Amino acid sequence: PYVMHALAPLGYLGMALTFCLPQLRPPAAKLAGRLSVLLPLQSAILLGLAGLPGMELPYLASWASRFDFVENYSYAIYLAQFLCYNFWPDKEAGPLFLLFLVATAVCAVHVIHKPAVKILQKHIGRVWLLPLVLSLLLGGLSLLPDPPTSGNQPAHVNLGNGMVDVRLPLRAPCRSRLPQGAGLLGDTRFLLGGALGELDVDCGVLINPSLLLEEGGKKVIFAARRHSRTSDRRPGRHLNQTVTIVEETWHSEVLLGTAEINETAWDAWLRGDEHAQVFELSSWTGLRTPLNSPWKHLCVRDTYLPENQTLMRLLVTGPEDPKVFRLPEVRGDGSPEVGVAFNSYPPLGRHGCDAPGFAAVSQMYLARDVDTSNTVEVAQATRMECGTKNQAEKNWIPFSYDNTLYFVYSVFPHEVVEVLVDGGCGARQTSVFFALGQLQLRYPGVAIRGSAQAILVDDPKATPTLPRKHFLALLHVVDLSTQRYAHFAYRFNAKPPFEILQVSTQLSLRAAVSEQGGIGFAFGSGLALRGRQVVI
Repeated sequence: PYVMHALAPLGYLGMALTFCLPQLRPPAAKLAGRLSVLLPLQSAILLGLAGLPGMELPYLASWASRFDFVENYSYAIYLAQFLCYNFWPDKEAGPLFLLFLVATAVCAVHVIHKPAVKILQKHIGRVWLLPLVLSLLLGGLSLLPDPPTSGNQPAHVNLGNGMVDVRLPLRAPCRSRLPQGAGLLGDTRFLLGGALGELDVDCGVLINPSLLLEEGGKKVIFAARRHSRTSDRRPGRHLNQTVTIVEETWHSEVLLGTAEINETAWDAWLRGDEHAQVFELSSWTGLRTPLNSPWKHLCVRDTYLPENQTLMRLLVTGPEDPKVFRLPEVRGDGSPEVGVAFNSYPPLGRHGCDAPGFAAVSQMYLARDVDTSNTVEVAQATRMECGTKNQAEKNWIPFSYDNTLYFVYSVFPHEVVEVLVDGGCGARQTSVFFALGQLQLRYPGVAIRGSAQAILVDDPKATPTLPRKHFLALLHVVDLSTQRYAHFAYRFNAKPPFEILQVSTQLSLRAAVSEQGGIGFAFGSGLALRGRQVVI
């Protein structure tokens, strides 16, 4: 009898130690772990709570019997947990989520389950019709086409204080690897003074756009990334043993486009006119590696999980997240050269990053004198040597000063690097903005990073809080545990050491609702100035 009283407490203790102490965790995962270690402990708990016929009810079960009413809601909690998590605005599921889940389950029991039981009891002879009707209904719904999505944001929103959030009409042909179709209309968003959304289309999505305004705002140059994902699961070999390979492929490419735009077309944008000018983007097929080959066959990132003999593989097919900007050099006709900076896994082949000193991580590259109106023209990109080869590099902010190209390498500390014509690294300028330092000390779990381009502002009447020449740029603060983003504009000195002078309040970038659950997301990827209109 005493063994029966101790079974449940010992089972709970074993479960707690198994989950809390890494040394006791089984060298297997998922089903194998349950069968080897967890299943006996679960059996001890069940037997210790249920007892045996003819024996006294175990102490723990007797004490817990006052909570028997919970059994009316346990299955509802089990069914509702993933549905509730999809609606929960945070990846972390803490006490508030538990309260939300329990409340949802209780409401479901009293509003849905119990009334349904009463109805079924009245019509017990026709219960067999229920699974038949449900099967036909679900089968019919599966035949309906998926509803079109456009970033689940309206095409035009007036945010007040001179700010509007409008859909950016970008169009590009589908890639040949996808089903043939007419083309796609993008929903990348741009904001005058305020917010950004994103695009969702049939042939991949256009994300992280940037733009450059030339000729006094009469010419606009766009760059964007087209992205889609596929996945595959199959058996394979790794380290001389049979493993499960879970391969996720990111189909990525850069698209460019150039168009003339007049005041009428610009105003049509701001009004959200459905007949506003549409901008055509084309795949940047002229992009070449330093070895003058097409930008393909990138390094592959493999992560091996020995506890369940699984190899997680990420394969990216092309460059990511372009930034288009004006270079300090000029062409023969006197017009400024256009540069495109982007990040990419090194184009060294599947195993090219296995060499010592390398890692399969994203690096920053720069293509100079790019003809954005002719995307098939060859443009060779080189790696910018200011970063490291064994850690991910991205979100550098380009700008020019005194006929020299610079990038903001990091925002905190504010480190600015000179990039030479051959991609080499020149002088570095480092400074620290005290307020960002206080933020980092107060919230050590966040990262402060840059984004978009930096633009020169020399209009004292338009910037009364800083009536002198300066650069305007964007930064974002990301909570590494929840992946929440907060976006800010900041100003830094127009002369070395390019120290930060001011940081704005948080920008009201409207985030699209996530289609996979969790928090909404927005990212400021491009910055431009047209007269006194700031375009994000």
